[in-house]
Amino acid sequence: MSQNEAENCRSWKAFSYSDVYEGCFTVEECADIIALHQTNRMVQGKILNAEGRALRDSDIFWISRTAGTDWIFRRLWEAVGNYNLTYNFELADQMGQAQLTRYRPGQHYEWHMDLGSDGPSLRKVTAVVELTSQGSITGGGIEVFYGQPVGNKVDLDAGDVLLFPSFVMHRALPVTSGTRWSLVFWLNGTRPLR
Repeated sequence: MSQNEAENCRSWKAFSYSDVYEGCFTVEECADIIALHQTNRMVQGKILNAEGRALRDSDIFWISRTAGTDWIFRRLWEAVGNYNLTYNFELADQMGQAQLTRYRPGQHYEWHMDLGSDGPSLRKVTAVVELTSQGSITGGGIEVFYGQPVGNKVDLDAGDVLLFPSFVMHRALPVTSGTRWSLVFWLNGTRPLR
């Protein structure tokens, strides 16, 4: 076993399904991030199962890294760097685009992983920035599957960052009233998960 493999084995003994970094963004910064939807085209994020039931229903705005958004990407990279000290994922330097997601009443995303074929096979770490303050919506939020059917909801407030390996099952719960906003990043490697 190489030294790198041995280090990875030791770090995974401390595995946690997800970690929360509280207050990475201020409420004002969250509002600035939400406002980016005004200058970006909306894409309907809808996926139906074979019976025609929505597995995913949300509004998506792709945010590129520009001079005006660089501060967001840098802040996230710092949080991911701290998180990755434990797990040592092989991460590429480029972050790609961010997904600004809006969930209105009834919208949600059922249990899923962020891995897939082609490009998504390179995803190592998922970062979710909660942009909506607690109490401003009912319903909504995110659950990370811990192996139990209940007690999976992660308590997040505006500005908190949730980080987890992209192979971990998670879901966005249906919003009952109000609008939930989140910003999602996927940190990739140059090869499929290693």
